[in-house]
Amino acid sequence: MLLTKFSLIAAAISAAVLSVSARAQSAQSIPFQLEDNLVHIDATLDGKPTSAVLDSGTGAILVNRDSAARLGLKEGAAIGVAPGGGTHPEALYPTVIDRLTVGPVSLAATPAVIMNTHSLSASAGFPIDVLVGTPVFLQGPVRIDYPARRVTFYAPENAPACTDPIPLAIKNGVPLAMVTLKPAQSAAPVTLYLYVDLGTRHIAAMIGGKFLRTSDGQALWAHGAPQQIGTGTGGAVAGIAVKADELTLGNRVYPALPIALTKDVPAFNTGDVDGTLGVPLWKEGAITFDYANHHLCLTPTAHVDDGAKGPAR
Repeated sequence: MLLTKFSLIAAAISAAVLSVSARAQSAQSIPFQLEDNLVHIDATLDGKPTSAVLDSGTGAILVNRDSAARLGLKEGAAIGVAPGGGTHPEALYPTVIDRLTVGPVSLAATPAVIMNTHSLSASAGFPIDVLVGTPVFLQGPVRIDYPARRVTFYAPENAPACTDPIPLAIKNGVPLAMVTLKPAQSAAPVTLYLYVDLGTRHIAAMIGGKFLRTSDGQALWAHGAPQQIGTGTGGAVAGIAVKADELTLGNRVYPALPIALTKDVPAFNTGDVDGTLGVPLWKEGAITFDYANHHLCLTPTAHVDDGAKGPAR
């Protein structure tokens, strides 16, 4: 299953001035639980413990509506619906969090979004109070080490070295990478722009939009059978599971790669974004997001020892 939630009131986030009262002076790590391929972490919201998911595919801080009521957040009038996948669009309500703390990062007076996320919690198998997105990633590089089950937060001036950086653009607050896809052995490579999404859980790439209107996209679609390929903010996401001949990301080449095709995600139909990259591409090692330097780093090692201080596993 996968998660699609892109750019939730990103305009409000970009207009906001986030006050950071505390962050790691160099680097500090915290443990996480990998549940249904989601990075499940502890956080505090206005001093109260919450069940949170670290999610690069969320362009804001998103709070489940029931959790927001329990935590005493004030809900404004609806400002639209979530542009993620599924057939039942969920309304978005603005709010402001007095204090959100995730590891060494503490955000004050942070604009956020309230939304019903029951379908996400149900598909993940655990309650999700908060989806932690862009505002935390903007504070400095973030590395997720999957084998070690640790998230490391770096101060901006102490960004970790990366020997093979992959260029990133930030679109609607969400990291966007260029890939080359060879749909079939006889097809020519095509260039696509895909969000790098920690919430795309069980498929290496999910593609929609204009690619599906090309002859190569239609031919690839014809090789699969319709099925549920994941769960978005609006419930089940339908599509086709197929295998692409090859996908290239930076200097990394992934042959015979299982991917999903979908017409069920509105965010892929804007013309600027073709889909997402997901957890299977980096789960065997570590992934580092560096928004300030506009690059991504993949470290395909069994364990990444970054020397960051933090509680033992």
